[in-house]
Amino acid sequence: MPEGSAPTPESRVETPPGIVFALVLALIIGSFMVVMPLVRLATDPVVISPDLPSHKQNAETLLYFLTFVVFLPFWLWQGPKIVDLISRGSSGAGLGALAGVLTGLLAASIALVRVSANLPWGAGIRAILLAGVIWSLIAGAALFRASRGTEWRALTSLAGQESRIWISAGALTAVAAVSPVRYGHVDTLALVLGLLVAALITFSYGRVNLPDIPRGWKLVVNAVVVLLVLLAVPDMVILAVERGGIDNAFAVNIIQFHQNLWLGAASQVTGGSALLVDTVSQYGIAPIYLIAGFFKLTEINHLTLGIFDGVLSAGVFATGYLVLRAAGVRTLLATFALAIGVVALVWDLTYPMGGLLQHGALRFGLPMLVVAFQVAGARWPRFGRASNFASLAVVGLSSIWALEAFIYVSVTWFALLLLRLSWEPAGGRMRWMLRRVAEVVAAWVFTQVLFALLTLLASGSLPDWGLYLSYLRDFLTGDIGDLTYDFTPWSRGFIVAGVYVASAIGLTLIATSASGYALAKKPAMVALATLTGYGIGLFSYYDNRSLDHVLPYVSLPALLVATIWLSLWLDAGPRISLLYRRTGLAAACVGAAMLVSVAMPAAATRSKDSLLAYVIPGGTSLSSGFDRIRNPPEFTPGASEGASLVEQYMPGRSKVAVLTKPDLDTEIHIRSDTISSLGIFDANEQSWVPGPHEGTVDEGVAELGPAMS
Repeated sequence: MPEGSAPTPESRVETPPGIVFALVLALIIGSFMVVMPLVRLATDPVVISPDLPSHKQNAETLLYFLTFVVFLPFWLWQGPKIVDLISRGSSGAGLGALAGVLTGLLAASIALVRVSANLPWGAGIRAILLAGVIWSLIAGAALFRASRGTEWRALTSLAGQESRIWISAGALTAVAAVSPVRYGHVDTLALVLGLLVAALITFSYGRVNLPDIPRGWKLVVNAVVVLLVLLAVPDMVILAVERGGIDNAFAVNIIQFHQNLWLGAASQVTGGSALLVDTVSQYGIAPIYLIAGFFKLTEINHLTLGIFDGVLSAGVFATGYLVLRAAGVRTLLATFALAIGVVALVWDLTYPMGGLLQHGALRFGLPMLVVAFQVAGARWPRFGRASNFASLAVVGLSSIWALEAFIYVSVTWFALLLLRLSWEPAGGRMRWMLRRVAEVVAAWVFTQVLFALLTLLASGSLPDWGLYLSYLRDFLTGDIGDLTYDFTPWSRGFIVAGVYVASAIGLTLIATSASGYALAKKPAMVALATLTGYGIGLFSYYDNRSLDHVLPYVSLPALLVATIWLSLWLDAGPRISLLYRRTGLAAACVGAAMLVSVAMPAAATRSKDSLLAYVIPGGTSLSSGFDRIRNPPEFTPGASEGASLVEQYMPGRSKVAVLTKPDLDTEIHIRSDTISSLGIFDANEQSWVPGPHEGTVDEGVAELGPAMS
């Protein structure tokens, strides 16, 4: 082609999707680096009390909205247009090199700011703002110049160096990606061993072909992996009051405090109360009824509650494995992914699985059913109608579960609809979308009507949603809602958010520009859409409660998403060179080694409390573990004595008045197998939002007899 001439449509080479992906992701991150410091600096801190740190939750909420609702769709819309404009121009030959340079510069700026903590300007908000502004100016000027009609010879001359540029950009990106890691938390031996395993796996890929096992044996392997996951996740100890120590005593206190928020309401329901009639819980409706139903089968106490949530959480992880397999991920890769998930997301928890139900399956797990049903329907089309019906049942159930579950399920379903919309003929998309929306509304209405009728039959009253809405109002807009925290500097949460953003970009580009490939990989695409939506919705909880120990609870979708993308990358065959596939595998293995090495110090101890450790011969016997769960030790000093007093002076009564300090009252009721005649099932929770409980308490006080006053 003559020098300086514009490429013709016949001579133009289509831009690789990877270039578009990298540029869109860089533009989103660059936008965040500019806007995040400005929003933070412009927001006044909220001071709760002298004993608690101030926070800027309004800024974090706005940044979450801007990232996922503004930057992500905007650059997905404009990024490909910019790429197309440049590729059609005289400088199109240098587009790949330009994207590589901009990606490398962005990664280098992040890494530089991170390592500059000991330099005069530090690694704070203003340093990030400076780096973001400089990169944005460079990127804006470069993209503008490249899109002009005249050739940019300085850029086109780099076309021959594109591979080297991308190798450098990849290395810098890897450095930037691990910048949030605190290396004082890394187990050196575990990291070295992990890197050796990573090197062995990378070297073997493409050289060693594992034999394909018969289908029957695959089913056996899958069953074994699922069983191991189900055993590895639940914790048998939960409240280790017998071990002593200040740190352990603090953990016991925190776990008991949070579990009582669930136990009180559930015990009231087992005693005959009806939710939204004469009792209410901040954690919704269906979860409390589910716990109460479980308590009909076993003893009511903190440990049975914890093991129940632990088993449900194990079910979520096991379902995640089955989703990977149904999405086409090979057995070995899926097994490794779940093993890493158990070590990093279960055994590395600050509080054991089943300890803080606010972060377990009861609160976060419902969307996984939508994911599983939809992936199963995509994998086995003959069950498509049944999978859609089951998914809509979950969507409807979410409307009486809790606000968080309703949001997470809705976002998961919306992400699926966007993917499926891209497969519909352009002329019928509006009608198709209206029909899907009507199905969702019908599921909500049906569930609400059914719940109202069941409540009316059981209690004689219709549910009063105002009781629950009063909780939402006070927690979302009242003073109690101010009890929250900020991200720690260079939080690993940015990596998790980055996984969800990158997945959304990749999925959108494939769905819009490679629909044939997307349909050929339909189970994987459905899994990616639902898991990415699930993860984005779930990350809002971490954005609101930004303590580091919360992050693992919202990261399972990120692990599953990354595994599916790696599987697609490795199975791409000749579409992606063996070198690039090995590079991607090496990066994933190094990341896995980092995860395990950071988690290993805690995991080595926590794993000994898992149900798996109790099942393996030679450890603590399983029977003694379950005996402790059924007959727990005293967690609050005085609880056993209080229960004895109740049984001595008020024998045979199912409802008694217990007035003492919070947490002690709940454990006294549990040990004496009674509920509060005053309607005070958890004084802490009811003191935060007293309005819905005042009438019940007044009635309970009025019914006290002379002998009890």
